[in-house]
Amino acid sequence: MISRPEQDNVKEHVAILGFAEPCGPYNQVAAYSAGATLAKKGYIVTAGNLTSTFNSAFRGAKEFEGKTLAVLEDHIELNNSSHCDVVISVKDTEEKHRMIAELCAGAIIIGGGNGTKHLESEFLKRNKPVVALVGTGGITRTELDEKTKSAKTIPDTLTLIH
Repeated sequence: MISRPEQDNVKEHVAILGFAEPCGPYNQVAAYSAGATLAKKGYIVTAGNLTSTFNSAFRGAKEFEGKTLAVLEDHIELNNSSHCDVVISVKDTEEKHRMIAELCAGAIIIGGGNGTKHLESEFLKRNKPVVALVGTGGITRTELDEKTKSAKTIPDTLTLIH
């Protein structure tokens, strides 16, 4: 994990939650924009996978020299970790979700399914802000917790997190 002295201007971790399976171009662009915006503001972009939404967010962060961190289950292969600075390996999905929710100051939802829903709950039970990007499908349509805020743009998601 990145130690404090190495972080320089890095503020804190913000999680990107979303589809691990291939997602549409809109979500890929939104995730890239989220990663880039977070990096420009000095946040560490954190996720629980290296594919689809998460790969796009990591690419956006790295384009602006941001820091990235993935928390992955032991059995996940590191096929595409080129945009990830640090990978933490954990025993199972439950531990992964718990670690991400404990580590991050808040989360941005860009689509997603059951795993995203579970992670949303982990953040909310710790009273951490979760913001869903409108129009990204999956649980953002109707399954969000009432405590989760919604935003129409990536910059708006950050104002709602902090």
